[in-house]
Amino acid sequence: MHVILLVFALMLVCSSQSIQAQQPGASVKLDCAGPLNIDVYPGSTKSGFITCTVENPTSFTEKIDIEVDSSNLSHAAPGSIQVGPGESEDFQISVRADEGMLAQSLTLTVQATVVEISGAPPPNVAEDDEEEVINILQYGDVAISADLVMFSSNVGEEFSIEFTIRNDGNSEDTLQLTASGPFDEDMKSAGYTVSFPSNSIRLAPGASETVAIQLKAPNQVTSNAYQMDSVLQDMFGMEFSVASEFSCKDSGCISESLNFIIILEEEIVASNDAKQDDASSDEGFSSLLGGDGMTEEIGVASLMVIVLVFFISARKPPRNFE
Repeated sequence: MHVILLVFALMLVCSSQSIQAQQPGASVKLDCAGPLNIDVYPGSTKSGFITCTVENPTSFTEKIDIEVDSSNLSHAAPGSIQVGPGESEDFQISVRADEGMLAQSLTLTVQATVVEISGAPPPNVAEDDEEEVINILQYGDVAISADLVMFSSNVGEEFSIEFTIRNDGNSEDTLQLTASGPFDEDMKSAGYTVSFPSNSIRLAPGASETVAIQLKAPNQVTSNAYQMDSVLQDMFGMEFSVASEFSCKDSGCISESLNFIIILEEEIVASNDAKQDDASSDEGFSSLLGGDGMTEEIGVASLMVIVLVFFISARKPPRNFE
């Protein structure tokens, strides 16, 4: 009897060991191909995707759950994947950012967990995770504006032109300043001296700065000047441009320009002979009116009105500096 009981006990132990040996163990391997780069400039897709691979090294079919943490960015990914024995499956994770968000690096975490093996809960915890980098890419953009776009000065006078530049990119950038002109309508130099406080300004994203450009007018107007009353006037066009230094590193510079009009004035100095001729003309006109005093004043005023109307009608049309 003792021998029979001993044999039966040995059979139970061997059977238990055989059952345990046949019960499958879960396993999974995860690999993702990063980093993930996303453009967020105006008009871009503002999204990107990354490909991951899950591998089932066991001899049984596994159901694998996929969990994704995209650092508060919206994302799309499969919730679970069925992977056959000894096989692997690819899946994609798409991530969407917000337009214009600051350039930065974020973390993407992906976790794969076996939840079923051959249709049953796994006897062990089997999981794998992967971390990749989400790069919100930098882009350059600029703006330029001014309250006044028309200025006037006397010959030889020093004055300043003010305008505001702004960094509309999503990261700190150096803004490059350039000037073209002043030029006349034939694009010839007007002889102004132009002085920048600085040719480049470093600005944080969204920051702006007012720039004052110093100019010194030439000592005389050109032969193209036209007369307005007792003043000769010359009109010139000038252009200021601002460019993103970061954008110039790629395919082409992102820049904006602003056009200004500058009117140069020179007073006409009459000679003594001209003054005497004017006085004689006034006396003659007064005598034609037949007297002096109030009658003379009315006559002179009428003459001034006639001359003013003549100059206005004879004035050249405005020039186009586009």
